[in-house]
Amino acid sequence: MHKFKKLFIVSVVAGVFFSWTPALIAGAPMKGLSSTYNQLWSQDSIGIPGTGAAGDSFGAVLAVGDFNGDGCDDLAVGAPYKTINGKDSAGSVNVIYGSHTRLRSLHSTLWHQDITGIGSSCEKYDNFGRSLAAADFNNDGYDDLVIGVPGEEISGKLDAGVLHVLFGSATGLTATGAQYWNENSAGMQDSVEEGDAFAGSLAAGHFDGDAYADLAVGVISEDVNGKSNAGAVHILYGSASGLSSAKDQIWNQNIVAIGDTAEKNDYFGTSLLADDLNGDKIDDLVIGVPEEDYGTTINAGAIHVIYGSARGLDADDNRFWFHNNFRNGTVKKDDYFGCSLTSGDFDNDGYNDLAIGIRGKGSSSGAMQTVPGSVNGLRQIGSRLWHQNINNVGDKSETNDQFGYSLAAGNFDGDGCADLAVGVPYESLGTDNQIGMVHELHGVTGRGLEASINDHLWSHNTPGLSGTSTSLEHFALALVSGDFNDDGAADLAIGVPNGEVNGKRTGSVRVLYGVPSAWDAGYTDVGNGWRQLPWLDYYAPLHNDWYNHNEHGFVYVAPISNPSSMYIYTLDTGWLWTSSTQYPYLYRFSDNSWLWYLKGSDNPRWFKNLTSDKWENVTD
Repeated sequence: MHKFKKLFIVSVVAGVFFSWTPALIAGAPMKGLSSTYNQLWSQDSIGIPGTGAAGDSFGAVLAVGDFNGDGCDDLAVGAPYKTINGKDSAGSVNVIYGSHTRLRSLHSTLWHQDITGIGSSCEKYDNFGRSLAAADFNNDGYDDLVIGVPGEEISGKLDAGVLHVLFGSATGLTATGAQYWNENSAGMQDSVEEGDAFAGSLAAGHFDGDAYADLAVGVISEDVNGKSNAGAVHILYGSASGLSSAKDQIWNQNIVAIGDTAEKNDYFGTSLLADDLNGDKIDDLVIGVPEEDYGTTINAGAIHVIYGSARGLDADDNRFWFHNNFRNGTVKKDDYFGCSLTSGDFDNDGYNDLAIGIRGKGSSSGAMQTVPGSVNGLRQIGSRLWHQNINNVGDKSETNDQFGYSLAAGNFDGDGCADLAVGVPYESLGTDNQIGMVHELHGVTGRGLEASINDHLWSHNTPGLSGTSTSLEHFALALVSGDFNDDGAADLAIGVPNGEVNGKRTGSVRVLYGVPSAWDAGYTDVGNGWRQLPWLDYYAPLHNDWYNHNEHGFVYVAPISNPSSMYIYTLDTGWLWTSSTQYPYLYRFSDNSWLWYLKGSDNPRWFKNLTSDKWENVTD
């Protein structure tokens, strides 16, 4: 029997490129997430290793990192209940690599504990991939992937838990030099106990401000001073060789000055978030305790905020908050305040703000609280409560929707303000029960998040998305944002762990791509038809608007340094180059796998194979 049954699954990033490396490039005559070129990934997608089986929960956990250092974020997808080599719920993780077009299956990989070099072997109910985090722990320029295995048995102790670290490289993740950690590892402050669920949650950040990323590891069922399932969090600091236990810290609610005390079934560390919340360039840690009781009010939920310093995480000035510490906040039974966490600079003031999920608020209709950051850290003044009954948020609050179950922040429109995706995985639409949806809220400079009639609601039934919703698929049980095509606008991956694929509930991931409002927003007119952007030097647009062919947009640009050359930006593939100022023709086949480039009426014709990311030509 596995003790950690109460674990929540939540998610806490063409052609020939020229020398101008854009910080913000291209877009479309729209803003925010778009259905254009959206993707639906599953274990049965062409080029994805492995095959799906009912109950795998592919998409239950998501993480983003640039594992091969190409500037495009890559996507890690957990399938923690997948059967591997006959071992039920051993678990696996697929990694899908980004490109300057979109995510693509080329070079995608499948990881599990029977892979040579990973440091363990598959066992029944390990749940490899139940948690994920990514960052550059050894400062080699490539993000590394941490994979939590909270169900791992160690020395006969069930559900003790371990984590694996796979290091990034120019060719992507590798098992070479992989690290393996548990509470019996040398230097760890504690030891393995049955049911601890070490690595039940994870978050990566720079807690001491050095060049090496650090890792917070939730041990959410840790017993503390005889209080079962009180919960704890380890901090492993990064080094040139990866994660190290040399400065290992362990936090729980009995630590002096942290606030509150450890209690039975608190599950301290169920959710974790690392980010810089006071603008000091050092990341801070937010710890969710969604089953914290408030007096006799059970499962009200709370959060701890521990600030980083040059010494690492420090209890000085830490915060311990219930929901009633904020504007319009109340404490109710089974609110689960702190069940999910994310952060972003929603008002563009230079300080990251915090968003807190409250999935059980209002008979589980759900809510979300935003808390602004400042030079002094998070501040209660200016906090705001969000739910589905707020004007222009869209839809309405209903019992068991669980608005705020999952959260992800990202600059989906490239305007400098972070935007927010709010998951409502138990939303029902019509006769479709618990299909789930996502609300997209946009940040505004000086004001923060605002609800607008132009904000999007997303589900598998949204026009422009392939496929249809099915009951109990739980669209948006997990969310993560990243820039998969390096266009300067964040994209959104949406986990659908009970999604039906080829007649089986194996799970899937929907990816929506963000689009900035204008490809050259903020240019300076320098006369004679020439313009200037900080990242593009001097250039002239050869056409002042987007050309469109079958909804595929492209724009032409000539650099002042070589006006006989031309660069093309396409919504499909990013920047392309041609040595002739004669306008090319760009076509896209209906299967979205080819781009046709024809220089005037000349041969040869060139075809961009978007699956292999290679140009091919024909002469007829």
